Amino acid sequence: MSIRTLPIAVLCALSLPSAATADSETVIAAHITGNTFEMRRMGMRMQMTFLEGGTIAMQTPRGEQTGTWSLNGSELCMTMPRGDQCGQVAITADGGLTLENGQTLNPAN
Repeated sequence: MSIRTLPIAVLCALSLPSAATADSETVIAAHITGNTFEMRRMGMRMQMTFLEGGTIAMQTPRGEQTGTWSLNGSELCMTMPRGDQCGQVAITADGGLTLENGQTLNPAN
């Protein structure tokens, strides 16, 4: 590599997006904490409120239930009465969430 192309190579490397950053966890946590999302599962509607401290308050067809949530980078883990679930999560354009398994959580209004 010549001296002339070295600065270009350095600039290209610096402009590449990094994998997971600490900010992604911070952004996701700020987006979900205190907010309620709606999920449909097996034909049933469930509302989930992600509370500060890692608790999930759920309103389900079977009544009120609780669970826990945690983030590790952009991986969201939820422990709920019907089982645990972990996977990558992304914020959608409409403010909802898309989970790695294809499930969507829409903002509840």
